[in-house]
Formats: sequence, structure tokens, C-alpha cells
Amino acid sequence: MAATNLKGVASRVEWVGSLDAVPLAQVLRQIASEERSGDLQINLGSAIKSIYFDHGFVIFAGSNLKRDRLGESLIEAGRISRHEFALASILMKGSRHKFGQALVKAGVMSEEELGKHVAAQVNRIVMSLFKSPDAVYSFDERDTVIPMELMVGLSIYRILLEGVRHMTNGKLLLAGLPPLNTMVRVAERPPFTIDPRKLKPIEQSVLRSAGRGAPLSALLERGDSERGLVLRACYGLYAAGLLELADQNQRRPLKVQEETGVFVLSEIQRKFAKIQATNAQQEILMEFDRLDRASEKELLHLEGPAQESAIQKAFEDRQSEWKKKRAMVEAQQTLVAKIDVIQERLQKAYERMLEQRVHANEETEPDTAAVPTFETQTEQQLPPLNEELFEEMGIDVGSDNEETAYALVDTQPPEPSADEASTEESRERESDEDATPDVIRAGLLGAARADRVRQLLRDVKLHFQVRDWEHSVSLLYELVELEPDVAQHHGMLGRAMARHPVMRKDAERHFIEALRLAPQNADLHFSLGLYYKSFAMHSRAQNEFRTALRIRPKHEGARKQLSAGPGGKKDPLRDMFKKIFG
Repeated sequence: MAATNLKGVASRVEWVGSLDAVPLAQVLRQIASEERSGDLQINLGSAIKSIYFDHGFVIFAGSNLKRDRLGESLIEAGRISRHEFALASILMKGSRHKFGQALVKAGVMSEEELGKHVAAQVNRIVMSLFKSPDAVYSFDERDTVIPMELMVGLSIYRILLEGVRHMTNGKLLLAGLPPLNTMVRVAERPPFTIDPRKLKPIEQSVLRSAGRGAPLSALLERGDSERGLVLRACYGLYAAGLLELADQNQRRPLKVQEETGVFVLSEIQRKFAKIQATNAQQEILMEFDRLDRASEKELLHLEGPAQESAIQKAFEDRQSEWKKKRAMVEAQQTLVAKIDVIQERLQKAYERMLEQRVHANEETEPDTAAVPTFETQTEQQLPPLNEELFEEMGIDVGSDNEETAYALVDTQPPEPSADEASTEESRERESDEDATPDVIRAGLLGAARADRVRQLLRDVKLHFQVRDWEHSVSLLYELVELEPDVAQHHGMLGRAMARHPVMRKDAERHFIEALRLAPQNADLHFSLGLYYKSFAMHSRAQNEFRTALRIRPKHEGARKQLSAGPGGKKDPLRDMFKKIFG
């Protein structure tokens, strides 16, 4: 049941309930407004569907129905044939590829097109839930289980607007709205961009009637339209953040959620995968960056099925290679620490490959000769680095950010009392005894860790000022490892990599990680927009600039980029609202 505050406005919903008592739109809007991560499961009896959230954003959806699978929907839409379906299925065998990734590897479609189809499929699954009121829902809050490569960019508020259009239960529509004597108005800062032409005539009419303020009851008493249609339009606009409470004291501004309708990650990293490092330091940093997403075969430089002797030789060659690199950079402790991590990962990859080989010998050997191989087309040359463009990012290292500003000043924190120092020392000794290998590897706990963070930020600031991006990247990797939940660190890493002539192809992932942690940071969106613009990805760039401007309407950099084009567009919703208000 929905919780109710003293004024009667439905304010919160429980995380387990029935959709015949609580509007799905209200559940989704609460998850978004509170920026929660986890999965919302909808039990429809014979069917179970799940919506996956990351900090309030819909990033994926799944279903146990055959018709909701990507392959089936692509066949039904006529985009792929049964033969292409079978080819992708063969490629999936014995690999870690998902069906969509297999289609890309087979050359059936590009990664960008695949992203559009996956986003559309996610949208269809979520929309179908608005047509199924007789269901039970439960929300399990946890860190997202969806890898970044599969996340799509959809706006929950656009979903709410379109989803409510399918609702037919008047009681649920009323349950989601504030009391009918509540004054509402057209939102001053809508949380997403929509073309006014995509609004239904009844929705446009409601917005005009609401104007700068009108009670809901007055909107519902319009004589020129059926009351049920007006009620649904009011709730859809309210749920989507296009109508808001007129009383500023009651109003909670919604978080901006623009959408791309494709994968969150672009094709940049894959297109330029063959770009090679030009020195040992770059090679170390680039290898370290891909550790978490590279397969065992990729780490050991193996292709296709390999015998035990081949696995052994590949491992020995790779270890020898990294031992030589270690000797080349032995004076740079941050790089030596990264090589240690790389060698640990190689050891694990080697052990895992041997284990898989043993299991393969125990079972029937797969018919690997029947599995076709494809060479994914990749670009061989990065576009020219536009330093003038990136000057708009600036080189300030977050000194205006409350989370990190403390680390850039020269003053030290106050000294603890004798009792506090003794307690802290005891606590650190206990932590050292119980520390995991990862923590021990970082080698920093308590006050020493905080001191190291401060020192790293000072050093990064100096390297930024002299535009030494390579050393900045090395230091920022350590900073991210020490404080992985600080968006500013990931953002600085993205900014440093974006300006490096070779490593900039890998910067996008770090910008995205920063925005996962701080989705309402206008400067991060602006920086990512400049990054996309440097690769001539104008559609993505414009989307980031629009998001930055919607979050902070006076963001001069975003305003300048949008007016400069190419593809710069005015905010159609803002223009429509100006017409409404005259």
C-alpha cells in the first residue's frame, strides 16, 4: 500500500506490493527520484519480468517469455533471418558472447544498431507492464548486476509519460495524483526533452490549462473532453515531471534524465581497439585499464582452442614480457604496483584456462571446426586530437568540489588527542590483521590512506597544470582504487585520458562511471559531450550538452556548444512552454 503524508499526498510506496493497489508509475518514479539501484521484479503468474536500475536509471530489462528475447523480436521485425539467428547461436557456443554481441561479431549489424534494438526491446518489456495491472511487484535494492557494455540509455520520465497512456483504471490514476484541490503548474525545468509534437492533443490542452497554476479539480472539470482522458493525461504529465506542484515548499525537483536510446557506451573503444601504445608506460596503463573486461584468452594472447602446452607457453611468454617491463619502470612505484596486479590477473587466467581444459577433456570435445571466425573491422587511426576543443574542459582538478577540495589545500587536519590516537592505532592494527589481499595491496588504511589521497590530488593537480596526461592517468588509477565511489576521481581520469593522444580511446568508460555515481553533475556531462565531439559523434555530444544545460540552465559552455552546432537544436519543450505562458 502507498504511504500517505499528513496532507494526503501519496508520498511513498512499499518495495513489495500489488499493482492493482499501487500504480506502477509511482513505483518507478520513486526509484528514480531516490536514485536507487537494484532490480524490480514483476510477477504476472506465468510470466516474470525484471527491470534493472542503476542510480535511478532504467538500464536493462528481461523476461522469461520467448517473444521478449532479442533474437525472436529481431526475426519478427524482419531485421535478421533464421540463418543469421543460427549463425549467431553457433558463435555463442564456447564463448562469453551474448546473442547481440555474436551478431556484431558476425558482421550482421553494427554495435550502434544493436544498441538501438536492445534499447527498443527494453522499452517494449517495460511498456508491457503498464498493460498488466494484475501483478505482484518486489524491488531488491543492490548494486547493479548489469555490465556497463549492456547498459542502455533510457529516460524513466519518457517511459512514464508513454506508459501511463496505457492505463485504464481510474482508481489507480487518482491514487497516483495529489489531492484534487492541489495547485499544479507547468514544470519550469522538465527532467527530460520531448518534442511537443509527440504529446497527445489532450496533453497539450492540459498543459495550456495548467499554465502558471491551476487546481487539479479545475483541469478535470473541462467540458470539452471526456473526464477519464483528462485524468489520464494529468497523471501522465505529472508522473513524467511535465506538471509539478505549484507550491515550492511541497515541490521536490526531479533528477534530469535525458536518453540516447542506444547503449550507454559507444563504439569508440571497439573501433580503435588496435591502436597500440607507443611506450612501456602507456602499455602498462592500457593493459591495466582492460583487466576487468578482457577474457582469459585475450590476456594470454591465445586464439581459438589451445592445448595445455600452448597455454603453458603463452603464460610463460606473458610473464617474461611483464618482467622486462617491470625492470624498465622499477623507479616508478605506481607503475610497478599496476604490473603486480597485471601479473596476478595473468596467473588467475592461466589457472582458469587449465581448469577449463581439464573439464573439456572430461566431456565430448566440441566441434570447433564448425564454428566460423570473423575479424571485426576496426579503425587503424584515431582522429586528430583537438587541444583547442578540450581547453573548454579546463584543467582545474575539482577544487570547487566539496568532496575533494579538502585535499587540495596545504593545511593538515587537526591532530587527534592522545586517547583518540591510541584508539585509532589499535583499530588500524586490527584492520591490518583482518585486511583482504586487495586492501593490503593498496597498503593504506585509516589516516595513512587519507594522507595518500591528499598527496595524490596535489600531484595530479601539478601534472594537469603542465599537461602531463600520462602521469596524471597513472596517479588517478591509484586514486580511483583508494576511493572508488568518488565521482570526481573517475571524472578527472576521464578528462586526463581524453587529452592523451593514444589512451583517449578508453576515456569514455571512466566518464560513464563518474556519471553513474553523480548523474546530476552538469560539468561531467559537458566534458563527456566534448569528448564525443572530438570523435565527431555529434548526436551523443548534443545529448550531453542538452543534459548539462537542463541540469544547470546557466551553463555557458553547454549553451555555447549547442548554439554552435553541428546539429545544435533549441529546446522544443522550453519553446512550447514560452508559448503557453505568452
